[in-house]
Amino acid sequence: MFYEGTCVYSGYPVPRGKGTYFVSLDDKSSLFFSSKYKNFSDKKIKAKRVKQTLMSKQFCGKVESVHTEKKKKIVVQKIVRGFPALPKDAVEKIREQNKDYKKKIVDEKKVQHGKKVGKIEQKQMKQKQKY
Repeated sequence: MFYEGTCVYSGYPVPRGKGTYFVSLDDKSSLFFSSKYKNFSDKKIKAKRVKQTLMSKQFCGKVESVHTEKKKKIVVQKIVRGFPALPKDAVEKIREQNKDYKKKIVDEKKVQHGKKVGKIEQKQMKQKQKY
């Protein structure tokens, strides 16, 4: 037997040629087995409160709910060791610029450190001269 789909409300499979589609304002289509289930849905009655639905049977414990667990796939992360979209020359230029910039920063830190050391030594010399 061919089925058109499953009922949104009851959970039963709907055979071809039976059931009605309801399209809501947000273009979401819902398939109902019969007008009874559509009316329940319009009245906003919960499916687990209606005795003949699969939700109520699972809720009461008459039917065991089937839970399938998906196996987790182990995905090895790829290490990207370059830039495929950029040409090699452009990458080398950027690396050289970064090296020069790092050297400038290190040199500036050394100069600043030297100035601080010099100021501290001058203060110590002045204090010794006072005594």
